[in-house]
Amino acid sequence: MIHIPPDWALATTHIASEYVSCQFLALISGRPNVIPSLELDFVMLMACSKLASTLANAYRNPDVARYAEVLQMMETGINPAGEDSLLAQYLPDSQIHLDQPAVVCDKFSIIIFWYLPGTIDLAIQNDMVVAIAMMSVPLARSVTSRATRNNKWRTHSSNFYQSQSRGTPGYINLSPAWFLQGHQAPKFHLQVLVTLKTEFGWSFCQAMHRPAVLITTALRVMHPNLYWSSLAMKLALGLWAADKKLDEMGDGLREWASIFTALAMGLKVSTQQVLWSLDQDKSSDMDWKWQMATEQPGYGI
Repeated sequence: MIHIPPDWALATTHIASEYVSCQFLALISGRPNVIPSLELDFVMLMACSKLASTLANAYRNPDVARYAEVLQMMETGINPAGEDSLLAQYLPDSQIHLDQPAVVCDKFSIIIFWYLPGTIDLAIQNDMVVAIAMMSVPLARSVTSRATRNNKWRTHSSNFYQSQSRGTPGYINLSPAWFLQGHQAPKFHLQVLVTLKTEFGWSFCQAMHRPAVLITTALRVMHPNLYWSSLAMKLALGLWAADKKLDEMGDGLREWASIFTALAMGLKVSTQQVLWSLDQDKSSDMDWKWQMATEQPGYGI
């Protein structure tokens, strides 16, 4: 059994994930509701209850994807003729507006996509808005206007839009233990990103506590193996930081409520930039991209 230090923000995350996981199983199997832990505050308890209910509704509403039956193994690139052929074979009877939670499965009934509209309640949305306001200065500084061919293409000004809604356009990464690609591990240690070293850096972590808990809790149901391995890695990282006397990193890990060690925050990002990011990031075999968007346009993590 994994022991999480009680002074770590991750301890609350694990309690919440245990409740959501058990409640999800109870809902899909028809068993009585699970009694939640008294260690969860009221806002977090209501958010977790809603998440468990939404996950269960999605699980009971599968949509089996049959495209896999005609696709070749490891298809890559763009094939307009092939896409036209697929559209002709699987032409929808009518336009579908999916407004209910659902899962998309492959032909082996393995879930490949969770669709969870309305999962984030207003209280959690407000937490996200407050956290984003704290990071307005680094968000504004992140936008560049140089040629997109350099390594700052993700933050080029053409990838953002202006609107009357609150929030500063920008795209930043936050991490208490960041590893730069292209560096040899023995010679290069993990570092606390400079975005967390700002005046409001750790206050941001505290403001994002409940949204981070909600993301990690959803992972416990969607991909339990990834949850447990990431949890073990996060705790091992804390021991490593203590052994190396990296106090700043240790403090950051203690405040970081997510089992993910990095968070990418984009505000008022155009759809074109998101598609470009998906196309450009080909350095890894599997790139997990989690998006948690609110009902307010332009807000998401």
